[in-house]
Amino acid sequence: MEREENKQAGEKVWLATSDREREEEGRIDVFSAERGWLVLDVYRGGGEVLPVFWECVQERMRCLQYLRLGSEYEGALERALSVLLQCLSILFLSKGHCFHDPQGDPLPGLLSSLPDSVSSLSLLVHLDLSFNCLSSLPPGLLSLFHLSELLLCHNRLTDLPEGLGALESLRRVSQLGNRLVDLPRGVGLLCRLEELDVSFNQLERLPDELGQLQDLQKLELSNNRPDHPSLPKTCKTS
Repeated sequence: MEREENKQAGEKVWLATSDREREEEGRIDVFSAERGWLVLDVYRGGGEVLPVFWECVQERMRCLQYLRLGSEYEGALERALSVLLQCLSILFLSKGHCFHDPQGDPLPGLLSSLPDSVSSLSLLVHLDLSFNCLSSLPPGLLSLFHLSELLLCHNRLTDLPEGLGALESLRRVSQLGNRLVDLPRGVGLLCRLEELDVSFNQLERLPDELGQLQDLQKLELSNNRPDHPSLPKTCKTS
């Protein structure tokens, strides 16, 4: 029975000849070339089907750099990550971009936690975990030293790890629409950070270390408590 299911899943793998074809197929399992990367879309049941892809098209999977994966339960994601090699540089686990309720609002993904094995994606530069149910981030995330963009919009985060400052390559961080009550002092170590969005949270104050971010160009603070938390005196304003 399992062999038959694997065969059926394997038959879903094909080449997309154009963007229009990919759109008409409805966001299911697609390999394509995009911006010079090998792209794989596996939104529905992606965590389960990725190991099958590995068995069927190993040579193509070895070149995978850009993955859009429908957010899954942690167990399914763990199995999916087990076949992703270290070449992967962009990973989307954001369900809200794809599925909406009858009112047009994004549906949340299923992820409430991330497996520690995410730390094996050592070349990752872009990670989108938006529109899920995450309440905390795993320590393994802090070992992704090449990460330049981290998107955590619309989750359930109440705080961020102090060790976030170890991700010195970060240039853009968005935590819009969470439940943050403060920011860690380690944010001041993100020396390359250019954009920080912490709007629509519950922030009352900001750490003095925010003033150490010399490259910061855009800071979004709206819709907090109070509406705009006071900038620390260490921050320069023009």
